Amino acid sequence: MTTGEPHVAHVPIPLARSGSGITNVVRGLAAAHERAGGRSTVVLSHNRPGTVRHARVERVDYTAHCPRESFRRTEYLLDHMLGALGRERRFAPGLFDPAVERLRALGPDVALLHEGHYAATALPRLRAALPTARLGYYVHTRLSRAYSRREVRRLLAPADSIVCVSAYTAQHVVDRHGGSPPEVSVVLNGVDTQVFSPPAHRQPHERLRLLFVGQVTAEKGPHLLLEAVAMLPEHVQRRLSLRVVGSSAHGWVPELSAYEERLRRTAFTLAADVRFLPFQDNETLVEHYRWADVVAVPSLFQDPCPLVVLEAMACGAAVVASRVGGIPELVGSAGLLLPAAPDPFAAALEHLMRDRPEVARLSARSVARAGELDWDSRNDEVLRALRVASPRGSR
Repeated sequence: MTTGEPHVAHVPIPLARSGSGITNVVRGLAAAHERAGGRSTVVLSHNRPGTVRHARVERVDYTAHCPRESFRRTEYLLDHMLGALGRERRFAPGLFDPAVERLRALGPDVALLHEGHYAATALPRLRAALPTARLGYYVHTRLSRAYSRREVRRLLAPADSIVCVSAYTAQHVVDRHGGSPPEVSVVLNGVDTQVFSPPAHRQPHERLRLLFVGQVTAEKGPHLLLEAVAMLPEHVQRRLSLRVVGSSAHGWVPELSAYEERLRRTAFTLAADVRFLPFQDNETLVEHYRWADVVAVPSLFQDPCPLVVLEAMACGAAVVASRVGGIPELVGSAGLLLPAAPDPFAAALEHLMRDRPEVARLSARSVARAGELDWDSRNDEVLRALRVASPRGSR
């Protein structure tokens, strides 16, 4: 391994969109690693837009093994059957082969395989290609239910370390493994506080400005937020402005989903000012965060470590979020954590509309909490988890 300048390679989801949370984590870590004096390589699909400014980007053709960009149901079923029998899956591991071969040629000191779509199936092949590298398995989400316990143990064995984005996720991995997995470390996601920062001046205004940011799907809970607003008295609703920013998928989507259409029908019945905006890039998104007094994160699933919480706090918004998954670990005492149901969210919104000093107190706590989770500290923790010396510490 090189001294003082570890070469870290990242393998995100093969056919991910550039706006995905995992890609944004990789960008944050690569920028921090460059500031510390290290260098990064990121393997991306040849047919996906997006760049990673602070890393060398290697483009590979993932469609060589998955020309339709998704597997058929019968192919998934065959993979699941083979995995349950303790054999290598036929389709999922091959999807990662272009990245494995490119990294074999590059020979990085550290390889981080990011979980998102059966990535664990590629760990044995990646270990064979990079026998001397530190191999990390970066877990952003719950492991597929299609993995048997025996398969989880076999697939994770080649990893030197498992990095999880929250203690919730780490416990999930340990439970699924059921034995003694490779070393498991928790590294909460981070935020770029140079990009996401509070407005220079927050102008007082009569309406409480409420914001939802994220993929507009049922599990993210924007309908819960609209239902909460509907429970408020009409005169209270009129003192509320709500923006829903996002689309049914990452990036530009040509048509509204049935779920998005239902949200708009609900919004039409409200006295509050409700506006919908499609997926936004970070440069535009930061202005929405700065506009908001409160950012709601009404997730209905065990959200592992949503970046929207960190981005909102860094911009000085008060956070009102569901007490699920890894969200409590991010928020700490900086926001309001609630059961994932309309009634508690309605009560919290009415309280904050009546108590603007409380909004200001939560805003100050948000900024302080986000400052503790910058990408430089996240990168140092990732390298520490992999037992690799940070170039920052070698100076």
